[in-house]
Amino acid sequence: MKTRLFAFFIFYFLIFNLGSTLRAQTVVKDSSITVPMFQISVGVHSPGGDLKSRFGNFATLGGGFSIKTKKNYILGTEGYFQFGGDVKELEVLDFLRNGNDQIINLGGRYANVVYFQRGGNFTFTFGKVFPILGPNPNCGLRTTVGLGYWQHKIKIVDKEGGVFFLRDEYLAGFDRKTGGFVLNEFIGYNHQSNNRIINFTAGFEFSQGFTQSLRDYDFATKQKDVQNRTDLSYGLRVSWFIPLYKKSPQEFYFY
Repeated sequence: MKTRLFAFFIFYFLIFNLGSTLRAQTVVKDSSITVPMFQISVGVHSPGGDLKSRFGNFATLGGGFSIKTKKNYILGTEGYFQFGGDVKELEVLDFLRNGNDQIINLGGRYANVVYFQRGGNFTFTFGKVFPILGPNPNCGLRTTVGLGYWQHKIKIVDKEGGVFFLRDEYLAGFDRKTGGFVLNEFIGYNHQSNNRIINFTAGFEFSQGFTQSLRDYDFATKQKDVQNRTDLSYGLRVSWFIPLYKKSPQEFYFY
């Protein structure tokens, strides 16, 4: 884990310093420029494949860092937190239910148990902007491909805290935590304004996750889940960018 964190920070250090040396001194409206930039993103997605049997629609929130070169190529990293409230595999707690399909807590009352989707992914991305629309050559059709890691689970919350088997030490046997390699594609519009104020992308995103269970035992099935999964998602994503380049003066002085 320490080695991965060290490599992660080294990567960001190199990318940030590369971006600092490439800050543009060119007027944006006249030419394509190299732009290091941070981004904040939100999205709404629908599940497909094996993911559809476990969760419904979900939202994402995250961001990243990227560099767009003078030739409009894009290199960067992105990370997103995923969350939702539509969980379909409620059978994970079936063995705790009584004949009335209710869970009884230690106080003899019906337990108030709620379910959530939680997850996230991290990808390295590569792509290109095709300058076919917009006020300058840095705008246009944006396409990227990402490679990385995707993880998700069922979060179970016992609101009153009275169910013995829903204590923290037992939740790993119910949450069906899953993870693995993910392939991601994005296609949409990239806008970079001449005054550096309005910079965004908006478009469609698709993900294909090749995942498997990360738990050694599932209490509901009384065995380890060894199934190879294909988790899919598709949806809309909007990102706001903060460019780091320096704007060159557009006025000329004569003496």
